[in-house]
Amino acid sequence: MNWMEVFKDINSWMLESNKKMQQYTIHSDKYWEWLISSLGAIEAKYKHHPLVVGFLSEIIEFQDQNVQKMQGRGS
Repeated sequence: MNWMEVFKDINSWMLESNKKMQQYTIHSDKYWEWLISSLGAIEAKYKHHPLVVGFLSEIIEFQDQNVQKMQGRGS
């Protein structure tokens, strides 16, 4: 496993996520459809490696927590 490549892809995804949030907002279905699709592509690229899946799952959880905080439901 080329971990430098994994982290490069995650970094690129995060930069693109910032652009998508300006385009759609984090609350929109369009953003979440993009999020799931794009993270799914990264997961598939690395053949569903358990550690990669864990990293990507944490990104989803983090974004979900951000939405909850914005909606006054998170801590």
